[in-house]
Amino acid sequence: MGDVTRGVTSRELGRHAAALLDEVERSGRCVVISRFGRAVAYLGPIPEDYVPGDFERVHVAPRFTGTAALVSEVSDEEIAELEEAERFMLVEIAAVTPHWWMPRDTEEMRMHGPRHRLEDRDLIESRAGGGWKVTARGMVAARGVAR
Repeated sequence: MGDVTRGVTSRELGRHAAALLDEVERSGRCVVISRFGRAVAYLGPIPEDYVPGDFERVHVAPRFTGTAALVSEVSDEEIAELEEAERFMLVEIAAVTPHWWMPRDTEEMRMHGPRHRLEDRDLIESRAGGGWKVTARGMVAARGVAR
């Protein structure tokens, strides 16, 4: 069967990120991440000839060495697929990120559906104590919505 690229779901990535990074670092092979059955990103080893400026938009802690996650951008098509309520919610939450956004009134509490759809798309994240903030991927999408 030859060399086959390993594929994992976004849920598996969330649950086993460290193990997947270890696998990429150890094997030197990419892992493709899918969401809703569609390949959207990959984890891969940093090239041997890596120069820090190569990925100038990637923010990594100063003690970085070895392997990094290369996350796909949000396409114009993905932004266009967002419903009006999702666009509104994404921009509202992006406006306060990196702080946690909390609903101010009952109208915002009714945004339950859009928040879950945004979480499913990895555009926002929630915390157990309540509140949401935009992920790095969500910030890219929010900038696209604001265009």
